[in-house]
Amino acid sequence: MLVALGCASGRPKNASVAGPTNGVDLELLRDQAMDSMRARAGIRDLSLAAVVADVNGESVTAADYLRACVSRYGEPAVGGQINERVLFTELKARSEKPGENGEKYAVTDADVAEGERRLIEENPQLQGKRQRDLLEMLKMTPEYFRYQVAINVLSEKMYEADNEVTDPKQLNPMFMGIWAQNLAGRYKSTSRFGPEGEDLGGDDFATVGDATITTTDVAPLVLAGLSVPRREKALDDAIDQALVRQELAARGITVTDLDVNARVEAERAKYRGDLFGYEAFLPFLDTTLPLECQKFRVWIALDKLFGEPTDEQVRAHFEKNLPYFGSATASACEITALAVDPDTEMPKTPDAWEKALARIEKPVAELSSGGDFNQLVMRFSEDGPDVKKWGETERTKDRVAGYIGSFACRKGRPEIDPAIEALTFALRDDDWAGPVKTSRGYHLIRCCEASPPRPAGLEPEKFTDTNANQQFDWQEPLTVDHNRNGKFDDGEPFTDSNQNAKWDAGEPYVDQNGNGAFDPPDEYQDLNGNGIWDGPEPFDDSIPNGHYDVGCRDQVLDDYLEDRAREFVAGLRAKAKITKHLD
Repeated sequence: MLVALGCASGRPKNASVAGPTNGVDLELLRDQAMDSMRARAGIRDLSLAAVVADVNGESVTAADYLRACVSRYGEPAVGGQINERVLFTELKARSEKPGENGEKYAVTDADVAEGERRLIEENPQLQGKRQRDLLEMLKMTPEYFRYQVAINVLSEKMYEADNEVTDPKQLNPMFMGIWAQNLAGRYKSTSRFGPEGEDLGGDDFATVGDATITTTDVAPLVLAGLSVPRREKALDDAIDQALVRQELAARGITVTDLDVNARVEAERAKYRGDLFGYEAFLPFLDTTLPLECQKFRVWIALDKLFGEPTDEQVRAHFEKNLPYFGSATASACEITALAVDPDTEMPKTPDAWEKALARIEKPVAELSSGGDFNQLVMRFSEDGPDVKKWGETERTKDRVAGYIGSFACRKGRPEIDPAIEALTFALRDDDWAGPVKTSRGYHLIRCCEASPPRPAGLEPEKFTDTNANQQFDWQEPLTVDHNRNGKFDDGEPFTDSNQNAKWDAGEPYVDQNGNGAFDPPDEYQDLNGNGIWDGPEPFDDSIPNGHYDVGCRDQVLDDYLEDRAREFVAGLRAKAKITKHLD
């Protein structure tokens, strides 16, 4: 979705603002766009009551299946729908209020054509493609693509007016994103979560103004881009949810909306005041609430069934999985021989795996003879141009080909394929190994840089509570740690010529690090409102790593609950009678 991705569509600055009679009917355009996407995804002809699977004699409906598709794969689509609805609502409001000269916000056919031209011009991966191939790449219909371009053109008109833009180069996507976030604040996105205990099991994700965003709104955008294997995974999710409902009903265990409310509030309470914690995650929680509530319902039900986890169980889980609760990170490059089609995720031919293994042996032989990994990436790797690319490593700033980025070692929720993750962490810097098999094909992996796991403590370290607020104040959370040293820097001494308590360009300063520029203090959040950065309170560094460790009990507990839920569902599946009807 272009709005969600922030792609610029644009128009020349001197383009006229069309009157209502000459403008595109945005509401009609949106209806046509959504109808076309429903047809593409096969939803328009799909009855929501249709049976897609039988689970122990109980029906799983198409509505259950669509909800599972959105829950598993629809996070970007949900966020994009909310952004789009905010923009649509604002545009509609502005179009009904003429400006000083009687003009209204609108977009003409010429504006859309210019927007399409600029979109392709500014995105190299879209250049040189036929319209059919372009739409297939974007997973859009012509009607939906046209609607997205129109929304972006009108958004730029609003942005220009609000920010007095005089040069098209000022249409910076980052600043437009910030502007859009501020705009969204006028249309509170209200989820179905609330202290009164609303029905949390419905299809509604959020409301924006007077518009409600439902599963059936988002599902076409998700389904249109899903491969057959991913659709099957979503169907399995719907089946698992049916199994859980059946088992809980058989055991007489009920979980009310108020139970879920209390659990959500408990999760929020863990992170209050933490800039990088759950508070920053709340908008995301609101837009994906059905998925979160389903997880909380299972956890609460298992607490009622097995009892809440004991300290002994949590500690045993921590000790068993200690490496995953540290902070190991690594970055790597890869040479890939694909066995599956990236779009369908299905083998290209019956013998695709054997052929991929044979092809990967060629770069293996050259690497074994001292070949350059970067050059071999460009010659042999079969990933597309967006993956087979040059990148800069984070620590050494080396320029490397086939870069797949930096990732953390995470149990159960790896940031990259588990096989690639395991191999990378087993290598030393600049070593390579392989081939390793993944769901996509065979890979040769070169470890660019890795950091060993930092020891983690289950419980917080002891500290001196200087201000008696019953929490450790280690420093105001940094929002921009410029030199990545993990602490606030006071800045270099300077002469405050105009006595405004900050350094102004041109004032004399002492260039302590000899880089030819003044380095201002790192930015920070003043949590206690005292106007200064607060240093850390004294603490007992029982894990000798030079900083205070808050303990990872909450993380361990969440991981334990995830494992328990997976084991519970696997046990139900092992004895269930399941028949799938989805083609």
